[in-house]
Amino acid sequence: TDRRSRWRAGSCDLVNFGGGGKDPCSLFSFTRPGLFRRRAADSFDCRFPDGPASSTVRVSATDGDPAPGNSGSDQVVVAIANVAPTGDARGPYSGPWGSPGITFAGSAGDPAGTNDTLTYEWDFDYPTGGSFVADQSGVNLRSPTYQYSAPGTYTVALRVRDEDGGVDTLRAATVTIGKRTPALTYTGDDTEQYSDIQALSAELKDGSTPISGAVITFTIAGQMATATTGVAGVASTSLRIDQAPGSPSATTSFAGNAIYVPASDSDAFTVTQEDARATYTGPQFVSTASTTTSSATVALRTTIQDISALTSDPSYDPNPGDITKATVRFVDRTPNATLCTATSIVPITAGDLKTGSATCNWTASFSGDSMQFSVGIIVGGHYTRNASADNTVVTVSKPLNGFVTGGGFLVNQRSAGLWAGEKDQKTNFGFAVKNNKSNTNLQGNVNTIVRNGGRVYQIKSNTLTSLSSSTTTGKATFTGGANIQDITNSSSPVSLAGGASLQMVMTDKGEPGSADSISFTVWDKDGRLLFSSNWDGVQSVEQVLGGGNIQVR
Repeated sequence: TDRRSRWRAGSCDLVNFGGGGKDPCSLFSFTRPGLFRRRAADSFDCRFPDGPASSTVRVSATDGDPAPGNSGSDQVVVAIANVAPTGDARGPYSGPWGSPGITFAGSAGDPAGTNDTLTYEWDFDYPTGGSFVADQSGVNLRSPTYQYSAPGTYTVALRVRDEDGGVDTLRAATVTIGKRTPALTYTGDDTEQYSDIQALSAELKDGSTPISGAVITFTIAGQMATATTGVAGVASTSLRIDQAPGSPSATTSFAGNAIYVPASDSDAFTVTQEDARATYTGPQFVSTASTTTSSATVALRTTIQDISALTSDPSYDPNPGDITKATVRFVDRTPNATLCTATSIVPITAGDLKTGSATCNWTASFSGDSMQFSVGIIVGGHYTRNASADNTVVTVSKPLNGFVTGGGFLVNQRSAGLWAGEKDQKTNFGFAVKNNKSNTNLQGNVNTIVRNGGRVYQIKSNTLTSLSSSTTTGKATFTGGANIQDITNSSSPVSLAGGASLQMVMTDKGEPGSADSISFTVWDKDGRLLFSSNWDGVQSVEQVLGGGNIQVR
């Protein structure tokens, strides 16, 4: 234009938009007021829609004079290239292997915005075979989920494409896959006796899926055992309990492996005492040193056995313990007072820990000429036994003349009556009967313990009627009244019969008493037979003592 002309205005216009309906570039305009004294050029920026496309740009200028020749224009065709999208794999990611898997959160941008459809391609263990191999792909697949089958550190790679063929570079992120946490549950018993075999079992699962081939360790106090889980996820073994009774925990543990973290379970567990049996083997009749002495030292003794030594016992089990780990206490059942406690248990046969002997000395003091004590045995420590069936009558007596006394036991063979003694069981007895100094009244008492079918009965005299004796023949007969109690539970005796008639017939055949014999008969007031120690069909017959002594003086 003429150098003296004034620029009124300048403008550009897009007159030919390419790209198939994409948003046009905005109209840009400019003004340059003032007198130009030289040729000058102006520039402007125009943002075109994403390609591939082409657009025509036309530039026109006028000096404001409407006369012909006072304006001019020009145009150019601009080729618009496609711009590739830009993706982001985000991350890093972490989680356990397997279900439910890792959910990714990729993103991407493109100059065309929503006008371009983007395809996401994911390689979850890049580089697969040394190169990118898409494991999942899809339009706008921003958040795929993938399950890794083993712990480790992986690389996830994302490649984004647009619909015009634009491809972004690979975008990577780190994926840390950890071990899974299993559930370990102890499913065995929660109690066992000392020396017995405890069955142990546990279940290892990943959710509801059993885990096989895992080594499980069972620990009860200091004892341990191991087992391996099978296809059902269960590990089973056994452990012989050799620890003292108490309440340790049963701990189950899994040390973990290549794909699982360690797991453990702890449950309450009780070790109880093993069953024992006790047999009184000490003296059942003891004399004081003189007629003026009212006390004597009694060597109380018992044989105790681990239940495994008694194959016919209902509580038998085949797992022996160490009987020397038992304790023994002798008690007087009437007040339930301790008489003495054994300091140790000694095996009767060297090397045999199932049977032992316990002894302690008791000073028996009494008033009068004689007294019967119902001696009980309480086993403790690693073992337990406290039964009235083990009670024994121990008679302590002064060595007086005109006195019938004795103590010991019979082994039942032909016992009879409503409360008969069981065959081969013991019937214990103790008695002391004499006339007073004026021979006008009887003094003394009788105590008998009978066993049958797990029940224990006590026959005690309550009145003394008559006593006839002969030191020449050694024979004596006693009659009186008696009552009968069930003392199976010694702390709560049950009365069975009162006002019964008692008769004892005995023969003293000299010392040490091994040949002495005795019989007991008890009837009720109607003449019904309540107890006979040895019944021949019509009467009670004397039976040689199984142990003890009888003295007719």
